[in-house]
Amino acid sequence: MRVAVFETPLGRMFVAWTPRGLARVALPGDARPEGEAADPPHVIRAFAKDVIRFLRGKRVSFRRYRIDLHGRSQFSWLVYRVARRVAWGRTLTYGELARRIGRPRAARAVGACLGYNPVPLVVP
Repeated sequence: MRVAVFETPLGRMFVAWTPRGLARVALPGDARPEGEAADPPHVIRAFAKDVIRFLRGKRVSFRRYRIDLHGRSQFSWLVYRVARRVAWGRTLTYGELARRIGRPRAARAVGACLGYNPVPLVVP
């Protein structure tokens, strides 16, 4: 995994990636992800610019960025995939997201999954 740092209006952020996509987004105050420091490729530089635009109040879609959540459960993948479809400015309860994935009694599990979301902003 490769890691790069960039400055935002809120402070220093880190992004980690693999050839398959974004693996970790560390918000200001979060620990630096493990991985080898590297010069970011074009897609990571574009992601950093989009994060800065987002933090400045601009409408940005992070759906175009591939994610690599190697080692996550099928349940997590499903939760993250459906969460990524939530439209700009919209919110869903954990219960509603659980219903959308066909697991209406899994609201707490959905909440736990999103609580450990390694790629905030990309998966809201």
